[in-house]
Amino acid sequence: MPLSRTPRPSARRPCGFTLMELLMVMVIISLLLGLVAPVANQVIQSNRLGSAASNLANQINLARMTAIRLNNPVEVRFFSCADAQAPGSAAGYRAAQLWVGSSPFQPMTIFEDGVIIATGTAEASWSSLLNPTYNAGAGADPPPDFRLARAVPGSALKVSTFQFQPDGSTNLGGSGHWSLTLALESDLAGDALPPNFITLMVDPVNGSVRMLRPD
Repeated sequence: MPLSRTPRPSARRPCGFTLMELLMVMVIISLLLGLVAPVANQVIQSNRLGSAASNLANQINLARMTAIRLNNPVEVRFFSCADAQAPGSAAGYRAAQLWVGSSPFQPMTIFEDGVIIATGTAEASWSSLLNPTYNAGAGADPPPDFRLARAVPGSALKVSTFQFQPDGSTNLGGSGHWSLTLALESDLAGDALPPNFITLMVDPVNGSVRMLRPD
């Protein structure tokens, strides 16, 4: 009877990764993150800008409907101040609120972080609705108890306004559209608008709002 042989254990490769393989994986991940992070950040900022523009358009539409429903003028106020969350930032329009008579109609709407209404030296073309040369309601003083979240304590406050009448029209003159251009404050430099911005066009006659965004 032949003797059975005990099978020899096969040689097995040690499990796990070598140090060189781990380093290569880490390098690849770092490269991928470096490529993806700027794109992801751009998408986040674009969504933030779009959300701010949509909220402001809704506020303006609400002001018009409220003026018609209450048969009373409704004022849209825009507030400018420096941002306490961005040290060294300049004053900019960062909030809006609806007023009926001498009282606020609802809580103040503060734009998303970093979003402002772009004015600058090209104010008449970027945001003509805030240009005091054309907007008769600009320069209204803030109420004594005025408080704006993120406003730098003691910073100069500026208010610009326009009104909706009970018939749905505005107190803005002319027959053309008035503009409000929103952009990321970090993207604004000089007299040129950044590639990423949104403009709201307000019809002074019927009060309708259109949103325009570059392709």
